[in-house]
Amino acid sequence: MEAYDSLQFFHDILASCPYFVQYEELTEWIKQYTASEVEEIHSAACTIRHWRGYIQNNWKYGKSNGLSEGLNNKVKVLKRVAFGLHSFEGFRKRILLTCGRLRLFKDPLSVLEDAKNGKEIRL
Repeated sequence: MEAYDSLQFFHDILASCPYFVQYEELTEWIKQYTASEVEEIHSAACTIRHWRGYIQNNWKYGKSNGLSEGLNNKVKVLKRVAFGLHSFEGFRKRILLTCGRLRLFKDPLSVLEDAKNGKEIRL
């Protein structure tokens, strides 16, 4: 029951609108649940206390690094899949094409036909 109450209290903090209200309620939440005898709740409260500054910065500025983390993950996956590409420029173009920064001037099917016929492919 205490775990459910702590979760609901935390959701209420997230739903609070002004930043200073969130700051005060988070301070109260941390004080209340770091003293908990339930190990999981105590551990979660200590973790949130440790990362408090970053959590509050996200509330204050509304920014996250999710976009850059997603792009890094895409590049790492492409790096694993494209192992053995002959040139860095080809790898770079594949990254740009996958991430949406590069557009093909031709229809993709015509590019494949040109490749089959031995013609030079220009992206």
